[in-house]
Amino acid sequence: PLLIRFAGNLSNISVFPQTDSIPPTIPVYSALPQATQENSLEISGYAEAKSQVVVVKNGSENTRVQANDKGEFSLNVGLDDGENKIALYSIDEANNESSLSKEYMVKSDVTGPELAWELPEDQKTVRNLREQSIEVKGKVNESAKVTLNDRQLSVSNDNSFTTQFRLENGENKLKIKVIDLAGNEIEEERSIFFKP
Repeated sequence: PLLIRFAGNLSNISVFPQTDSIPPTIPVYSALPQATQENSLEISGYAEAKSQVVVVKNGSENTRVQANDKGEFSLNVGLDDGENKIALYSIDEANNESSLSKEYMVKSDVTGPELAWELPEDQKTVRNLREQSIEVKGKVNESAKVTLNDRQLSVSNDNSFTTQFRLENGENKLKIKVIDLAGNEIEEERSIFFKP
C-alpha cells in the first residue's frame, strides 16, 4: 500500500476555480440535400448538451437553438432563392465555440426545368421502313433526370440528350419527362405515325 504523509497547515492551501476552456464538439447532422422545392429546410442532429447550435447561412449567422439535455436539436432555416451555403457550429455554456461544420450548398428551386425538344417533330408521319428507328433529341436548361416513356436517358454535360426510338405500326406516343434536382418536373408528349 502507498502511504502518503502530509505535513503542514491545510489553511495555507489555495484552491483556484477551474474554468472551462475546451470548445464543444461540432454539431452532427444528416447531409443536406443539393436542392429543394421548399423555401425552408429542417435540420436536426446532435451537439453538446445544452449548447447553442448556430446556423451560418451565406456567411452570416441565421438562427440558433439550444440543444436539449441529451444534446438533440432541431431547427428550421429559411432559404433564399437560388444557392444557400449552410454550416453549423455550437457554443457551450462557458461561451467556447466549436469549429464550423462542413459547409453544404443547398439550392432553393421552385421553378420547373425547361425542355427544348428538337427531334422528332410532333405529328410526323414516317413511311419508309429504313426510318423505323427515329432519333429523339433535345436539351434541358439545368441538371436533371430525363426519361422517354419511363426509360431513363443519358444526359451529357451540356444537358443535351439523344437516343433512338423504334416505331411500331400506327400511332406512337412519345412522352419526355424532366425532373430537376429539387424534384420539379415537366412532361411533354408527341405523336409520331408509322405507316410503311
